[in-house]
Amino acid sequence: MGLISSPDRSAARAVVLGTFDGVHRGHVALIGELKRYAAELGAVPSVVTFRENPITILMPDAAPQALMSPRSKAGILLRHVPDVIMLDFDEHLRGLSARDFLAMLRDDYGVAGFMAGYDTRFGSDLADASHGLLQTAGDLGLDFRVADSYVEVSDPPQRVSSSSIRCYVADGDMESASLMLGYNYAVAGTVEGGSRIGRTIGFPTANVSPEYDVVIPANGVYAAVAHMPDGSRYEAMVNVGMRPTVTSDNAGVARIEAHILDFSGDIYGQRISVEFVRRIRSECKFASLDELRRQLERDEACVRSLLSGINRGGAGR
Repeated sequence: MGLISSPDRSAARAVVLGTFDGVHRGHVALIGELKRYAAELGAVPSVVTFRENPITILMPDAAPQALMSPRSKAGILLRHVPDVIMLDFDEHLRGLSARDFLAMLRDDYGVAGFMAGYDTRFGSDLADASHGLLQTAGDLGLDFRVADSYVEVSDPPQRVSSSSIRCYVADGDMESASLMLGYNYAVAGTVEGGSRIGRTIGFPTANVSPEYDVVIPANGVYAAVAHMPDGSRYEAMVNVGMRPTVTSDNAGVARIEAHILDFSGDIYGQRISVEFVRRIRSECKFASLDELRRQLERDEACVRSLLSGINRGGAGR
């Protein structure tokens, strides 16, 4: 995929390598260290990452679901660094030794300095900082630095990691996920047509089809924020699940249905992002549509109360 949003393709770069799935607080701390390193070298700080997690190629049966699409990852990374080098982990790249990989970065992207995370291993030889990389980088004319940045959260103390965030999201614990991410977890996708049953009881929904195979929050009803195609954002009540009250034939696939509060426009076929703030209840089956409607009214009141500090229709992030 190559270089994204570079201000100067010929500039010398100081880079850090990683999957950066979620771009969480630990990643941001590492990028902060990268920026200081780049300033010492007089280079542009850049992140080297992959479109697909290399584990999906190396060990597909053990590969975790992603926390975000490549598009979303690039967008968040570009808030922190001037450019991103996003690579496709193909058979050619897979076969490169650490030395050859560093040489490729030097020759193709003008990399002058390479920062390795404290636990980074790369190349077909799975080299790390203890495997002569300092000497290898020096032989290639590259500066080399080992970072030691990591972030812990308390209650209970634990290191911030993408794997922990995946578990929290899958459990519907959006507050713990947000604490590690440094922002609210979101799923982006295209609004598709549905059965329109919600419209008949006063709760029309935007059915969001995720643009990538990301972790979907546990089934339930959530207070959320919908980021719209025009950059505006609205409070939303989102149901994730199987819709047991209105259907029994869904092939076991959870759906994301967003009732966007105080919005009436047509966004079919457009991309929106749903930012999950808090899970307010589990999904359940009701005896009738009227009983479902009454519960949704209570849910909406709860959502409005939780999100009262957000300006409806305000500028998106």
